[in-house]
Amino acid sequence: MKEDFTSEVVHELRSPLSAIQSGSELMLNQTQHLEQDQKQKLIEIINKQSKRMLSDINSLLDAAKLESGHFSIYQKPENIEMLLKESAALFNSEAEKKHISLTVDVEPNLPKGLFDVVRMSQVMNNLISNSLKYTPENGKIFITAKKYENPQLPGTHTNPGIIVAIADNGIGIPAEKHANLFSKFARI
Repeated sequence: MKEDFTSEVVHELRSPLSAIQSGSELMLNQTQHLEQDQKQKLIEIINKQSKRMLSDINSLLDAAKLESGHFSIYQKPENIEMLLKESAALFNSEAEKKHISLTVDVEPNLPKGLFDVVRMSQVMNNLISNSLKYTPENGKIFITAKKYENPQLPGTHTNPGIIVAIADNGIGIPAEKHANLFSKFARI
């Protein structure tokens, strides 16, 4: 499974690296012929794709940390709305290309939640990326956050109870595959 995971991440690194290489080559070779807005778009592509590569590399490092028993989570009170909007912003251009509306809806006055920003960003980025991948052109993706109250899980000032959901009108996951949802490195 580790080899499959490593192969998958290495494969995923090729796509952003190709975009970075193409964009930078175009800028190097065509600088005098490019309009300012074209240059800006290329810089944005390079920036976005380099962040994507860094995220994939961090996933490899996290897998190694998990295996060695040195994986850490650093929780502190954070603003979930800011995290969700930043994650959505990373995918705006990709959503626009597919004419997919990407909406973030956060309940007003939502308290801070106790979570690790880096890990939660990884989760959100993964889920949004999957939604984009499997939502057809002209589709819709909704990212929501609201207060969650459950008598079995009473909220506290450090953990107020927040539920985050990402929903889309994509192809979905067939019922017979639901059992595999949380299998390591499973692709459904």
